[in-house]
Amino acid sequence: MKDNNPFSEDRVSSLGMLRYAEDFFQAYTLLSDKKNNTIQVRYYLICHSLELSMKAVLREAGYSVEQLLKLGHDLEKISRELEQNKDINAKWDEQQKAIIHVANIHYKSKEMEYFAQGTKSLVDFSIFSTFLTIWLRVSHITIMELKKAKKQS
Repeated sequence: MKDNNPFSEDRVSSLGMLRYAEDFFQAYTLLSDKKNNTIQVRYYLICHSLELSMKAVLREAGYSVEQLLKLGHDLEKISRELEQNKDINAKWDEQQKAIIHVANIHYKSKEMEYFAQGTKSLVDFSIFSTFLTIWLRVSHITIMELKKAKKQS
């Protein structure tokens, strides 16, 4: 009988996670093309896309589903894992680190999903969108290179 647990190792692939990341980014883009006041929703979508895409690369590098779940929604922690992993060795410049840091402030605490009073410091959407567009391409290439390396070894 097939395992119906959505978190089982054989049901969570790097390319599947990346596809979800691209879907969340597409949803962000569709909402951004409209004149509306969906700041919280758009910010959640773009942050979640970043989280999923970073975790997709870690998944291809051999991280288990349990390891990914333990990272939580902490974008800075996930980005450090990418930097420290010898197979990935991601390099974030200072602007990218700043984007991840500011995005993380309200994202990891789930403030974009649940109401929290007060003002929020957010990454400018155009800057965040440009960064994420590039990162999604890089993450896809990285996953494909990791797959290729696995086949050769």
